[in-house]
Amino acid sequence: MSMFRKQETQLAIGDVLVEANREKTQWRVEFLFDDPNGVPHVRLRRVGDATSARTFAAAVLTSDPRFRRVPRESAAEE
Repeated sequence: MSMFRKQETQLAIGDVLVEANREKTQWRVEFLFDDPNGVPHVRLRRVGDATSARTFAAAVLTSDPRFRRVPRESAAEE
């Protein structure tokens, strides 16, 4: 069983994020998992480009000012 705790990351599958320097490029949370050391990670898939994906430690996405969550009503539809 995963040790991932949603309250630690405050992210959920389907959330959309943007990078501060690339506001037009949106990334959707596709998968949440713990690495072998128990560190929560998030797999992002680029909205509109299913071939482009990134994986980050959840702490980076929730604490780094380079990333911000897009309100659900503002997120692009696939």
